[in-house]
Amino acid sequence: MLLRFLGRALQQHGARLFAYCLMDNHYHLFLQTADANLDLVMRDFQGRYVQYFNLAHDRVGPLFQGRYQSPLVQVDAYALQVTRYIHRNPVEAGLIAAAVLQEYRWSSYPSYTGHLPRWPWLDPEWILTQFHQDAAQALKLFVAFHQVPGGPGPPGTVAHTPSVAAPCVP
Repeated sequence: MLLRFLGRALQQHGARLFAYCLMDNHYHLFLQTADANLDLVMRDFQGRYVQYFNLAHDRVGPLFQGRYQSPLVQVDAYALQVTRYIHRNPVEAGLIAAAVLQEYRWSSYPSYTGHLPRWPWLDPEWILTQFHQDAAQALKLFVAFHQVPGGPGPPGTVAHTPSVAAPCVP
């Protein structure tokens, strides 16, 4: 359900999502807003999901701790690092091995590789074209890039934050 609420907010506010990963206690998003309206996207997405979750679980109050973090991504090479950081989060947390990254269905990685259908609001094309203009070659390079740890995550991201929305300026 969380992804459905995210999709609605992205479509409503004209945002592009390049990568996501849902973890047990946090999530990561790499998105771009054309109208500098990240706050509206996040408020709508989180607010509507919290209302749904609280109603479904007969609870009240906040669900997420603290405000999301939003480091700005301005360089194409850094965008690739952010994408790898997000997709490899379950590997780095010890939940899965890198060899089965395509099986972690709570990430956009399987949609990139064709192991799961792609949500209509997920936009992998821009990331893939950073690797190569030929789609097959781009995918091959993308997969190889994700098999190698990329070092520390983007500035401002911490493994146990409630959310990370990294706006992008391609």
